[in-house]
Amino acid sequence: MLRQQNTIALKTGGARGIGAVIARAFCDEGADVILTDIEVVTGQSMADESDATFVRLEVTSEADWISVAERFPILDVLVNTPASPGLKGRFRARRPRLTLRTPLWPTGGPCMR
Repeated sequence: MLRQQNTIALKTGGARGIGAVIARAFCDEGADVILTDIEVVTGQSMADESDATFVRLEVTSEADWISVAERFPILDVLVNTPASPGLKGRFRARRPRLTLRTPLWPTGGPCMR
């Protein structure tokens, strides 16, 4: 049984590592996956392997988020866990890099449809 059938899931940082594993798991469970990353070649290859749709997305770019929201106006799941290259040692809390002025997708309820 496909537990995510009829589900639209967007995964940031999905080109490799744990992001790719999460994206593939959603695909394997029947979701329509939008795999995003800044690594175009690796991201497209991963999307091709897992039957996902690849879109280049720099998570710190409001313009990129708006472009994705316009292309995919309905989402059921957002897994926003992009990689942070160069982080070593202890992790320190810091302010978010991007705060959107307006919501891009409707909020509320278990499903946004």
